[in-house]
Amino acid sequence: MSTLSVDTIQGQTVAGNITLPSGYPVQVKSHAFDNTTNITSTSSFVDVTGSSFTFTPRNANNTIIISTNSYVRHDNANNNGGILRFNYNGIASSAASGYGVYLDGTSNRYVTYGLTSIFTAGTTNATTIKLQGKCYTGGNFWVNWSNTTGGNFESNITVMEIAQ
Repeated sequence: MSTLSVDTIQGQTVAGNITLPSGYPVQVKSHAFDNTTNITSTSSFVDVTGSSFTFTPRNANNTIIISTNSYVRHDNANNNGGILRFNYNGIASSAASGYGVYLDGTSNRYVTYGLTSIFTAGTTNATTIKLQGKCYTGGNFWVNWSNTTGGNFESNITVMEIAQ
């Protein structure tokens, strides 16, 4: 049995990147935000305040997996609700990958909204990742709703780059 001990692993080329086998994680980054966004648009997706951050992929062919746990509130209107999606470097995840919540009109709903989408990196330049949302039928769809006694709730986004 042999032991290899090193202080630094450095790529041979100027770029200094090391190629990992397919399926291995290359890097992970998390972003937390507590800004309140009240989404009322039913016709188009709007940016969720504070959710935007940059991420620089190491290889344009790698897979990018983005997930969120976002705190949302839907006001108590019949058939109200909303949907979230990711926008990665100007490319929106399909609405079908989002998770919508409908209300029955009896009370407000407070839920943690989970969403995961997969993209191809497409570049090694800095990219912008953000959440976008819209209402189904009107009313209010809140991300990180601010209650008057406890302040804003906090949501997070995690991005993972996987070698291909």
